[in-house]
Amino acid sequence: MGEYKLTFLYKRGLDHKTRNVIVLFVILVLIVVIAILIGNKMKANREELLAHNAELQLELSNIMAELATEESLREQLAELKEEQFLSDKLMPDYNNTTITLSYIFDIFQKYSTNFHFNYRLVNTGEVEGDEDVHFIRYNMTGQAYINLLYVFLDQLERQPAFYTIETIELGTQPPEERGKVSFNIDFKAYYANDGAVPHEDVALKNLRERRLVYNIFYPRIHQPMDSEELREKLDISEIMVVGMTQERIFIRNRRTGNIQVMYPGDEIRYGSLIEIDWINQEVVFRISPTGLAEEIRLQIEAQ
Repeated sequence: MGEYKLTFLYKRGLDHKTRNVIVLFVILVLIVVIAILIGNKMKANREELLAHNAELQLELSNIMAELATEESLREQLAELKEEQFLSDKLMPDYNNTTITLSYIFDIFQKYSTNFHFNYRLVNTGEVEGDEDVHFIRYNMTGQAYINLLYVFLDQLERQPAFYTIETIELGTQPPEERGKVSFNIDFKAYYANDGAVPHEDVALKNLRERRLVYNIFYPRIHQPMDSEELREKLDISEIMVVGMTQERIFIRNRRTGNIQVMYPGDEIRYGSLIEIDWINQEVVFRISPTGLAEEIRLQIEAQ
């Protein structure tokens, strides 16, 4: 009986050891399998990342090549635009101060950009290397709202007659002339002896009008307005346009019934009259009651 008990205990202990060894072996196998799977997964991910990186490098190279090509195309496009601009120009057969002044007034009338200026001939000459082409240099000085001056200069250079802006000097005006600038402009008019267009045949084209968004010389921050001064100025809601010319407008005060003459630059409450749009028969006021400028267009009201 004792011998059987010892044998049973021995075999039972052996079974426990065997089971533990098997469990450890299984765990080891699982660890190895998991490590192999993780390693394979990481290897696959690495290969995928390397392949994706190679694709990105190739795409980057293509983009850089396209950018280089695009820059070249932009330069060619700029050259073509310049050639087109020059090809749209007409070389008249003659020019003098009267012709140029008439041309300036034509721009004023077509684009409603009238302002006061002084005008003089500076000198004349021939284009270097081309004895058939002559130029006359003119000078303009005066005061104007920058947006009106911008329209004039833009149209002077873009319209068919061969004028070029040489120099521009701008200066701010005193507070009582706020929004205006003083200007000193030199520009040249070109004409040719042979193969030119008769100057009387050079007419304005219907070019798109380009304007400044706002007057950069107009102060955006002001001192508080005196209440008495504020009451004396007309409110935009009190104004009724009853007539206009290219230089002035006639308004009726809705509150009092009085008729008043206004010119571009004349002030109203929180703003001023900035333009007489003769073509569209409208007047444009710019006001900024809250500090943000806005434009208000008024048409003639029937009486």
